[in-house]
Amino acid sequence: MVQVNTAFVTGASSGLGLELCRELVRREYRVAMFARDAERLEREAAALGASGQILAFTGDVTDVHSVRAAVEHVEATWGPIDLAIANAGIRQATWAVGFPLQGAEQLMETNYFGMLHLFDAVMPRITGRRSLLAWRVGVRCEQGRDADLPRHRQAGAYITWHPRRDGQPVVRSNASDGR
Repeated sequence: MVQVNTAFVTGASSGLGLELCRELVRREYRVAMFARDAERLEREAAALGASGQILAFTGDVTDVHSVRAAVEHVEATWGPIDLAIANAGIRQATWAVGFPLQGAEQLMETNYFGMLHLFDAVMPRITGRRSLLAWRVGVRCEQGRDADLPRHRQAGAYITWHPRRDGQPVVRSNASDGR
């Protein structure tokens, strides 16, 4: 079983992301909080009150460089990130009449590419250590085990580690499992 010590959470200043941070602190994780709203992020990080257990980074997941810089800072400060939670996301009503292409592009940039930016920043560091990775947080989140390797499933998407004989992990993912 993998020991989780350090978590990185995007969309951490409100909603599900903030609740995940609270729970992780309660479980004695060190938590790096990443969000756009600097004022709210600082307030919520201070409210968690875990001295030495919280790092707060203001940034936008659509900016790959700010995500990478935050990940590098966390690992320089605390060591390896064990759990990366891609929670940041936006939503908007999309109607066929007056379809808002610009809004749809922004939604994809935040919800999809923002997730990939975090994945890109942590994956090279995580794969060699058999650490955990939460691919994308949704309303429903379950965790299973596959040959004692971490697997996270949520809202129909999952990522699983499978070691090859040469010791290198193979990452398998599925956009939908029919749920």
